[in-house]
Order: sequence, then C-alpha cells, then structure tokens
Amino acid sequence: MAAFIAYACDHPSGFLALVDTYNTLYSGVPNFLAVAIAMKRLNLGEPRGIRLDSGDLSQLSKDARKFMTEIGEKFNVDLSKLSIFASNDLNESALLEFKEKGHAMTSYGIGTNLVTCQAQPALGMVYKLVEINNTQKLKFSEDVEKISIPGKKKLYRLYSKNHNYPIADVLARPNEVIEAGKPVYLRDFADKAVRYIIKPERVESILELFWDGKQTHKLFNIHEARENCDKQVKNFNPKVLDLKKPIEYKVYITQELYEATDKVMEENNIWREVREI
Repeated sequence: MAAFIAYACDHPSGFLALVDTYNTLYSGVPNFLAVAIAMKRLNLGEPRGIRLDSGDLSQLSKDARKFMTEIGEKFNVDLSKLSIFASNDLNESALLEFKEKGHAMTSYGIGTNLVTCQAQPALGMVYKLVEINNTQKLKFSEDVEKISIPGKKKLYRLYSKNHNYPIADVLARPNEVIEAGKPVYLRDFADKAVRYIIKPERVESILELFWDGKQTHKLFNIHEARENCDKQVKNFNPKVLDLKKPIEYKVYITQELYEATDKVMEENNIWREVREI
C-alpha cells in the first residue's frame, strides 16, 4: 500500500501497478483499487491500471476485472477504463492459449521473446551479389538453398479464383509480365524434376525498387510499415499462419528464369567432380 501511494504521487498520470509482489487478488489488486479510488475522489490524477506478471494470467485477469467492477459499483466510482496489462516471458503460444481460454487483458508486454525469439534465436542475413555491370552473377554452393538466383528480378504474388488469399509467390526475370487469367509455367528451384502451371485469377506485383544509385521512393515510417505488414499477414491463408502445424507457402521461379539460371551455371562451367570413394 505504501509503495502504491508513493508511486501514484510521483506518477499521477501513469499509475500502473505491478500487483503480484505478494498476492495478486488478496493484496495487490485491493491495494491498487484503494489508491485508485482515492486518486479519483481527490482529483489527484487518473490511474491507468494493473500489471500481471505471474500465475494463471488468463484467470487472474478475469478475476481482477470482476473485482474492479464490483468495487466500482460499491463505491460509485467508474473503474471500467482501467487497463489489465500482462507480461512474464510471453510468446506466441501463450497468446494463443489466452485466446482459447478467454481473458480480460487489454494489452500485453512482450520483451524477451521479442528481442530473442525462442524458435529461432538468431536471424541470419547474407548479402549476395546477383549482377554487376549488366553481367549476371550467382553464388554456387553444395547446399541447394544457398545457391543464389542471378540477375535482376520481379516478384509477383498469385491468387486463385477459389480463395481471397495468395497461393504462391513467383520470381521472374525483369522483362517478364505475369497477367491474370493467363497460364504461367513455373519451376521449384530446389526440386528440378517438378514443373507447375498456374492460371492466376489475380496478380499482384510486390517488389518495389527503393534505391537505384539514389533513393527512388519515400521510405515508410514505422507506423506505415507496421500497417503494411499487418495488412499482408491478415491476407494469408490462416493455415499458413497456424502456430502448431502450418502448411508450406511456396515461392516458385518462372521457367524463363530457371533457364537463365541454368545458362549462367553452364557458362561458368560449374560441374561437380565425381570422386572415387
């Protein structure tokens, strides 16, 4: 109680209390509400809410909201706008569990798993040259996934007539145009034995050039980038985004780009030597 009073006095417009220091429902929430009601009655500021950082966050949030409602009605104080903020090493699985169980949280705090992802703690990024002075280049490797596809490219997102979400992305040569309603011949760079034909209902060009010796487009600010990312994610098949068993989303290359890549490899005499064991 003493700590909450001191904090409220020092931050009258930002009083959001961590309520699990001793006991969330029998100590933290009651003491917070006592200070919050005093602040409102004495016009000392606007309390923001509580933070839950341990225990069954879903159930505690519902119990805390019920407590807030009952106390607000009993003392005739509007506590409906108080936030319930949750933290404690939250990740995607935890958020999915909250949704399945139901909760009364208004926001989450994701720290550790935002900075360091548990599923992939390091993000490897490599710059690979694909063209210089109008000459196509590639990086060859024993690992197929490390072989780069040479030359400038276009990138298309294809949609089928049966769904509103995309079915595949396609890399193409800069002179190629993929159009809706026309068949496009595709290859899987990692599986050269397979060929595909897709007749897209809708085609979207998704690669924009932002630097060509100088900046060619205005860059997104952080809010525009977030809005664009959120829009793209919501546009995908939910089965692709499933956290437990996602289906694979394919990226193909056109037949023309496949042949151009093969030609570069042939011109550079890239052959594997068969060694005797």
